[in-house]
Amino acid sequence: MTELGFKKQIRKKGVYYDGHDREDVQLYLHKTFLPLLDSIEPRRTVYIGDGMDVAIPPENCNAVPIRVAYHDESIFYANDISDTYYGRDDDQELPKKGLGRCFHVSDFMFESCGFLNLEKVLTADQKLKLRKSGLLPQNLRSRVIICPGKNADAWWDCEQLLAQCKHTLDLFEIAYPGEIMCAIFDCSSNHQAFAHDALVVSRMNVNPGGKHPLMRDTFFISAHQRNQIDPTSVPQSMVFLNDYSHKQKDVACCTRTGASPRTSQMHWYL
Repeated sequence: MTELGFKKQIRKKGVYYDGHDREDVQLYLHKTFLPLLDSIEPRRTVYIGDGMDVAIPPENCNAVPIRVAYHDESIFYANDISDTYYGRDDDQELPKKGLGRCFHVSDFMFESCGFLNLEKVLTADQKLKLRKSGLLPQNLRSRVIICPGKNADAWWDCEQLLAQCKHTLDLFEIAYPGEIMCAIFDCSSNHQAFAHDALVVSRMNVNPGGKHPLMRDTFFISAHQRNQIDPTSVPQSMVFLNDYSHKQKDVACCTRTGASPRTSQMHWYL
């Protein structure tokens, strides 16, 4: 092993690069994200002090107020703290194997109230009035806690995040009627999911039908019009209408540029 360039080493954590210095990330930060925050700053209430208890009213009092909500999520395992344990002097507990069961927490945080909870935001009279009118939600918190894993809850995905966003907006409209909520998310892959009917070639099969989703209709530009300034787009269905009884089209079919015995209306599409 030594002659091949290997040597015995102690395991240690390496340096993690999260990509904040990438050119496209810096461009988005300075050209899009920060200017957007600056544009809503005159309509925000700023909270200062150690307890965030001093509120400075927004500069533009005539515009609709905006409250910023920061979203974050994290996962916790039963054996996260593996180096320490609670016990008496004569106890000797063997270290656990694996991380153990976990639970996932997702929530929105506001400068004005912390984690959104109508129990703390509304008064007793307001909650009583909403309860009598049937407008008080059963869940008064924006927080969502799941226990993913085998024979348990499904892992956190974009659909669950969207459901949480809708619920949080409902709570926000009750807590701060007439105001606007500006939600800020990080760059998690769950926040960049495609729609179920999105045109994603990796979801398609080689042959017609199968389990790939029903995609929405699109269009293509015919070969004799591609060099024109204002070409006419031709509708392109992603489902067979006649030959295969509404089955999904396959990759080979959608990339075929001419007619074929199987399909007489297939063209290459964009």
